[in-house]
Order: sequence, then C-alpha cells, then structure tokens
Amino acid sequence: MIWVVRVEVVVFDLGGVVCNFEPRARLSALAEATGLDEDHVEDAIWTSGLDSALDRGEFDLQRALATVIDALEQRVDEAALLSAWAKAFVADPAVAALAEGLDRQSAIFTNNGPMLEECLCRGLVPVSDVFNPILFAWHLGAPKPESRSFAQAAAALGHEAAELMLVDDDATNVAGARRSGWRAIHFESTAQLTKELLAAEVSS
Repeated sequence: MIWVVRVEVVVFDLGGVVCNFEPRARLSALAEATGLDEDHVEDAIWTSGLDSALDRGEFDLQRALATVIDALEQRVDEAALLSAWAKAFVADPAVAALAEGLDRQSAIFTNNGPMLEECLCRGLVPVSDVFNPILFAWHLGAPKPESRSFAQAAAALGHEAAELMLVDDDATNVAGARRSGWRAIHFESTAQLTKELLAAEVSS
C-alpha cells in the first residue's frame, strides 16, 4: 500500500504571492522622503548588501532602523522610513480569499527582515490574519532557498517537511523547498494556483 502524506500547512511567500511586490514604489518613496536620488538610495541599501544583511538577521529592529537611516544620511525619521518601506508590498485580496477557503492551515514564510515585520505590526501592510504564523527569514538566520531555512521553518511550524507545501513566485525557492522534502508550487497567478491546489487535493 502506498501512503500519501497529507499536506497540513500551505506556506505562502509574501512579496509576489500574498502581496504584489512593487520595489520601484518603495525606492521612489525613499527618494522622495530623503531628497536623495533613486540610484543613491539603491546603492546605499541594496547594492551595498545592507538589505541582504537585514534579511539574514544580522540586525535587530532598532539597529536595522538606525543603520538604514545612517545609510540614507540621516535624512529620514523612523516613521517616514517605515511608511516608505511598506510601499513595496500591496496585499492581494484574491490570494487571501483563496487561502481562507482552504481546509487547512495557511502560513507565510518571507525573505525579509525586521523593518518589514514592523510594517506588518503597525498595519502598514494589511495582510489578512488568515495567515498564521508569519515566519521571517531574519528570525531563522537563513533565507530561502537555503536548506537550513526550510529546516528551521518546518521546526517553527511543528511539522515534517513532507507535510508542508510552499507557494512561491521564485523558481529557485521552489526548487530549494523540494530539495528539502517540501512540496511546492511555482506561483504564476491566482487562477493557476487554484488549479494546482485542487490537483494536489489541498483545496476543495
């Protein structure tokens, strides 16, 4: 007899799945808030590797805020910085509705750092409470697609890898999840995801 392990938790990516990811909107908002040009802002935060360091958990929230503000030449305060940071994430109600209709737990696993977590806590990115928990790479000490990140996420969720399904718009993350024993769907659209969840017997 062949036993099929039931998917217990569908784990959604945040930017690009649960939220439309609009990094240019964030970059523009940061440039406007600081008076710096967009190339300068991009170099200071992204080209420099600072954003990757935030995602990997090298800074707690207060150090993250202070370091980013320093990188932006002290031209923005915390509130304005977080407001601009949130602009990259616009919640997609269709995906939230799909997750809410599932007959099992829905969670989020995102490659993001403490500043985005603070944006969610302040309601600056209105993500539906149907997703619980929300796992951040910075707490796990490794981002997707690293195998350690999936092991840490599985432990945090309290399930074996085979009981978890990742939904992610990044093909490298999908491949990493599968290598780690998770099931995974490469997200392209809500309609496509609906069909794949039905085919996987995760949705009715």
